[in-house]
Amino acid sequence: MLFNVIGKNDFITIGPVLSVNRKFFEKKLAAGLTSSYNVSRSDKVTQAKIMNVRLNSTYSLLKKHNLSLSAVNQFRKTLKNGNTNDLTATLGYNYNF
Repeated sequence: MLFNVIGKNDFITIGPVLSVNRKFFEKKLAAGLTSSYNVSRSDKVTQAKIMNVRLNSTYSLLKKHNLSLSAVNQFRKTLKNGNTNDLTATLGYNYNF
């Protein structure tokens, strides 16, 4: 006996992630680089290929003050929208009490 499920899709996203982090200047500056590549498939058809590259850093100004900077560039290739490229940068200040 066979059953059909309405709206059922076989969907999977898979890919590796590589991350490297290091501290500098007596551990006052932490910096990192992360890259990932994902492939999304639905019903055995590739829907999207996505690559992310992220740079991040945190600097301790004083005992309770930190500055952070992060930038991520995302490259997407999709069936629906073709090739797209997004760049997002974030600058932050943290105070711990």
